[in-house]
Amino acid sequence: MAKTKFTPERVAELQALGRFLGEPAGRRWLYQMMTECNVWTTAGVSNALSMAFREGSRFVGLRLQAEAMQANHDMYLKMLKEMEVERPGAIGTRGFGDGDPGDPDDSDAGSAGA
Repeated sequence: MAKTKFTPERVAELQALGRFLGEPAGRRWLYQMMTECNVWTTAGVSNALSMAFREGSRFVGLRLQAEAMQANHDMYLKMLKEMEVERPGAIGTRGFGDGDPGDPDDSDAGSAGA
C-alpha cells in the first residue's frame, strides 16, 4: 500500500492538531465535542428529520475522530484512557456529566458556585 503524500498545508494542519491533542485541555475539548456529536451512540429516534440531523452531527464527530487519529494516534488513545479513568463507562455517555446538580455521580455539577 502506497503512502499518501500530503501538501505542506496539510502537514501543518495535522501538526497543529497533534499539538492541540498534546494538551489535556485539548483532549478534553475534543472528547466533549465528539460526545456532543454522538460519535459513540446511534440516532435512536423514529422521526426521519431528527435522525437525519443527528446522523449529520455524528458524521462531523466521526470526521473529528479520524482527523485526531491521523494527527496523533497516541494522544487520541490517551484521551480515551483519561476519559475512562475520569468517568468509568464514559464512552457512549455524556462523559463529563450532564450538569444535573442532583446527580451525585456528576463531580463537575454545581462546582462553579462552590
